[in-house]
Amino acid sequence: MAGNLQRVRRGDAITADWANAVVEAVESLRRLSVAAPLQLSHDSAGRRLSLAPGLRIEVFELLEDIAAGSSAAAKILWFDDTDWSDAATHDIVVHDAIGSFNGQTGDRGIAFYHRQAKLAGQWVILQLEC
Repeated sequence: MAGNLQRVRRGDAITADWANAVVEAVESLRRLSVAAPLQLSHDSAGRRLSLAPGLRIEVFELLEDIAAGSSAAAKILWFDDTDWSDAATHDIVVHDAIGSFNGQTGDRGIAFYHRQAKLAGQWVILQLEC
């Protein structure tokens, strides 16, 4: 790792040691890694360091029957101070990754939004009425 870079004044010789220190400093920026609660992304603007979204867990109601190991349409429910009601969001698809949930239209459960690479963007059932 490069030490502190020294500024060059007018008339100073630019040496191989100075140039190599600049290269080492720039290369060290390419080896950036992060850990939770941060996330690192790359896009046309360059590297972006931000806070990762928290775990999203929601109560849902099935819009169709589900068999063990499959998936089904559902809607997210929110509590409105008196009862659970439709959250007025788009419908979601819940997945039984464990392979043990059977349910009927109207059954309620709890699912989390999975961010892992292979399952990214999927709602995975944690619990279904039992």
